[in-house]
Amino acid sequence: MSELGLGTAQLGLPYGVSNHTGQPSEDEAVAILASALNSGIRTIDTAPAYGDSEELLGRLLPAGAAVRIVTKTPPLPGSEVSEDDCDAVRHSAERSLERLRRDRLDALLVHHGSDLTLPGGERLAGTLAGLRDSGLVQRLGASVYDRAELDAARERLPLDLVQLPLSAFDQRFLRDGTLEELRREGIEVHVRSAFLQGLLLMDPERLPAHLAAAEQPLRRFHEERLRAGLGPIEAALGFVDGAPGVDVTLVGTNSVAELEQCVTALRGRPAPGMDYAPLALDDPNLIDPRRWPT
Repeated sequence: MSELGLGTAQLGLPYGVSNHTGQPSEDEAVAILASALNSGIRTIDTAPAYGDSEELLGRLLPAGAAVRIVTKTPPLPGSEVSEDDCDAVRHSAERSLERLRRDRLDALLVHHGSDLTLPGGERLAGTLAGLRDSGLVQRLGASVYDRAELDAARERLPLDLVQLPLSAFDQRFLRDGTLEELRREGIEVHVRSAFLQGLLLMDPERLPAHLAAAEQPLRRFHEERLRAGLGPIEAALGFVDGAPGVDVTLVGTNSVAELEQCVTALRGRPAPGMDYAPLALDDPNLIDPRRWPT
């Protein structure tokens, strides 16, 4: 069983394929954060790339709030890691501390795990280790999209934490044994994309044209969860919560009501009563949002 964490991309910028309301207002962001704390959420995920998310968290979270904040490095622009890139990573970590109004980062992840695979990736790994050794960062990790990226990151950086995608449609890390392996090694796992940017919560008849191929799989998902007597949020989170080795399930939200539904779904922890295996998809154009038009 996993704990619920709050992803904050939605607080810093308009985000998600099912998001038709845009970025929440500051008042709504305050209410979302208060609801998260009142619900017992103690892990918040952010990144410099998430618009003004870090600044909002630093300004809006109550002083002394008992939460751990996971942030990330800036994506590197080139085809190799230069000393200038490493300087930018160090500066970014310092700016994250300033924006978050913290003395130390609880965890710093390489935002694109593939950055560690570039020529000079050992420089990036050394820079991160230096930030940890200096006391600015407590734990290090990587955000990855596939097993090859994870393996490459593990070769260059001792990982305390891994963030990876997992959903009823994207079951790769469950099926290939990665989750069990990470659990045996004591590496903390944070899951993102449990709703696949909201795709799993959408009406199949209202999909955008570039996701038309997801119509039938989405119909099957809704048919199965209705047969089990589950709402879409319960069904989507039930799959992730039942996967071995998941420590934190990150959910992003545009409103307090959405967050409360997620809290209720995980807190009740109903037996999903669903056979998720037939729902798994292998088409990267459907399960990898990086391939979706922006």
